[in-house]
Amino acid sequence: MRATTQQLEAFTAIVERQGITAAADQLGWSKSKVSKVISELEAQIGVTLFYRSTRGLRVTSEGLSFYQDVVEYLSAMDASIDRLTESAPNASGHIKVAAPLVFQQHVLTPALKALSAENIRLDVSLSDERPDLNRRDHDLYIHIGHLQDGDYYAQRICQTELMYVASPAFLARHPAGISPRDLRHVDVLRYSHHGVMVPWHLDGEPIAVNPEAKLVSNTGEYLAEAAIDGLGVTQLTDFMARPFIDSGRLVQMFPDHRPYWMPVYLLYFERTKQSRALKRSLAIVGQYLKDFCEAAARVEAPQRREKSTPALG
Repeated sequence: MRATTQQLEAFTAIVERQGITAAADQLGWSKSKVSKVISELEAQIGVTLFYRSTRGLRVTSEGLSFYQDVVEYLSAMDASIDRLTESAPNASGHIKVAAPLVFQQHVLTPALKALSAENIRLDVSLSDERPDLNRRDHDLYIHIGHLQDGDYYAQRICQTELMYVASPAFLARHPAGISPRDLRHVDVLRYSHHGVMVPWHLDGEPIAVNPEAKLVSNTGEYLAEAAIDGLGVTQLTDFMARPFIDSGRLVQMFPDHRPYWMPVYLLYFERTKQSRALKRSLAIVGQYLKDFCEAAARVEAPQRREKSTPALG
């Protein structure tokens, strides 16, 4: 049985990044997936590629020799695919995209205009509920939040800060101010993912909030509207909150606490058999997504400050 491209990519990533954690970051996979894939590869070929110890992994002499061959193989494959796709007269095609609602105006609409010039059509599904990736209903997904195990590839494009916000009218009803501890009893508006409320964090740690949320929704836009109407405190991504903060309709709370960042990815299933249409869609959607996130952050976001929390989209 031959090794899969996914197995070879995991193997080279571990060698080059000198560890499973760094390899997982490079590939956009979970550490458990990288460990599983590399163990399957060793079992499949019947050769120990890494020495394992409490200090991590160290490539064996057989593994190092195998690495040289794998790098040449993957490079030749990529070069061959590039020659084929670049020789095509255009990148025409039909790409199905799934994304949270917030990306419609500033990411997907301009991307659609750019791609239409190359005869690429986008079929866009907008929802703040995270789709079932195992069904492969779409070619490309925009995903907010940390990754779970799955048979897909991921490009980490940017990250977003999660902000606590409330309207000036709501804050005026609490003249003594609202501290993080006060979230245990003030009105809160919570995001729900498949019926489960996403935990709130502050300074990188979970915080207790009012268990009787005044509103629970799976749509960020609805939570923003409810907060603007003075119904309570909610948590929004920076690119959703910033326009309302700038206009004075919402106020950022707890700005002196350490920000909480979540990664934003493009997810897809094909790497070595990508159509030119998918390749161009990844590039163009990725660039608009990166620009959108950076504009919302206003400053360069730190690269490794976020902690794990359930995905939002």
